[in-house]
Amino acid sequence: SGLDVRDHVHVLLANNPEEFVRAVRKALSDKKLYDTLRKNAFDLIHKSYNWETIAKRLEIAYEEIKKS
Repeated sequence: SGLDVRDHVHVLLANNPEEFVRAVRKALSDKKLYDTLRKNAFDLIHKSYNWETIAKRLEIAYEEIKKS
């Protein structure tokens, strides 16, 4: 159900265009924040959204469907 991301850890969330602009400006002006978001997002993608992990999840889902 959605992506497993957290605000200010993997992404900067925004609810409207003005908040989006502020978030982008903040990330571009704060190197430490930018580097943290970049590293955390990269690590999350490689851990949770690689083909091997996705294939395992699909296999489990298919097995559950077969049991029904």
